[in-house]
Amino acid sequence: MNVTILKLILGATFLLLLSDMTFAQSDSKLPAGVAMVDVANYKGCFELKNDTVRVVLCHQRGGRVLIYERDGANVLYLKDESDWDPNAKGISRQLSAGRFDVGPEQLQVRGDDLWLGQWSAKATGDREVEMTSVVDSKSGLQVVRKFALHETSSRLTVTQTVTNKSAEPVRQCFWSRTLAVHGGVSIVPCDSKRSLMPNLYCMAPNGKTLNFRPDDPAIRRIDDYLVIDGPPGHAKLGMDSVKGWVAYQTRSDQLFVKRYPVSDIGLYGELAGYNLSIWYPKESFMPACEVEPIGPMKTLKPGESDSFTVDWWLLPREFPADGKVDPKVVEKQVDSDCKL
Repeated sequence: MNVTILKLILGATFLLLLSDMTFAQSDSKLPAGVAMVDVANYKGCFELKNDTVRVVLCHQRGGRVLIYERDGANVLYLKDESDWDPNAKGISRQLSAGRFDVGPEQLQVRGDDLWLGQWSAKATGDREVEMTSVVDSKSGLQVVRKFALHETSSRLTVTQTVTNKSAEPVRQCFWSRTLAVHGGVSIVPCDSKRSLMPNLYCMAPNGKTLNFRPDDPAIRRIDDYLVIDGPPGHAKLGMDSVKGWVAYQTRSDQLFVKRYPVSDIGLYGELAGYNLSIWYPKESFMPACEVEPIGPMKTLKPGESDSFTVDWWLLPREFPADGKVDPKVVEKQVDSDCKL
């Protein structure tokens, strides 16, 4: 056989083998603790799992968390979204579960590409997935969210990185909008020596005004803690908490904890300068409580990026028989079981 022809045949054979190897690598099993699952009408969701908790992500709509469960109990409010209509109005248009956003709430002009759009997703390591949005048509921002589940504990680390893809500077901040199951108790640690709010929190009665001296029977002040036992008279609350954690005790005996960095010199872009919000509506309006850490506002130059990280934990803790959660006991558990 002609040597040149033989070389061509051998070369072609090698390329076919290389092609097969490449296909096999791309089709190989996912990293440890990562799987593909279907949840309701969302097909091919990424699942992160260890022996303690299970996390299911939704890149199909909004780049969020659908399930964060321990012992089979999902702490997130997940509604049936099979007939969800993007053209609906008001509460019926809202997506559920573990949502994230780009703020500030009253200043940010962003389209629906980030909030409601489809994201791309890929596994990037053991129990680790990264989701990327398109470039938002109104703000010019592109967002990457990285979710990493600890090897053994319930700790879920969520990092949001925002990049300004526009030709103009854009103000932005991290805004968590997680909907937990309704009926629980929110625990917020404050510091009266540093807080700018006389009662440690403010209340938004109608979306247009702020009450800086609210007094509501659903909110107990115990020393420098706020304990929100249920829906207050007005759902929207803001706090300038400095300890960098918030907890939510459910009636299904779970303690949902978030830890987040707080800046002493950062500019917070909400109207009252708060870095944490609790939105606790009546159950008839929405059966959920929204737990919302907020990051400092930064102005990004074209091409510039900014990141913010929040860590979640889901711990076993019995709901007290008398319904009165002791915030000091909760803080001891947070300090013990939610170490960064």
